[in-house]
Amino acid sequence: MAKETLEDYELVFDAVYTPRKTRLLKAAEAVGAITVSGVEMFLRQARGQFNLFTGLQAPDQFMREIVLSKF
Repeated sequence: MAKETLEDYELVFDAVYTPRKTRLLKAAEAVGAITVSGVEMFLRQARGQFNLFTGLQAPDQFMREIVLSKF
């Protein structure tokens, strides 16, 4: 996507989580947009699944640290 196209967006989300900073997110950052990587989606899905399967609250910070250390 051309950077000029991204100038119309304040927030850009990319569901891809590897690489963490995709070309789309880099281009969006270059025009000042807020970006959200697929890693955030991955973490939130994992938290929801943990809660559903165990009936317990997911250890958010622990999960985030582990995932971010891998990406």
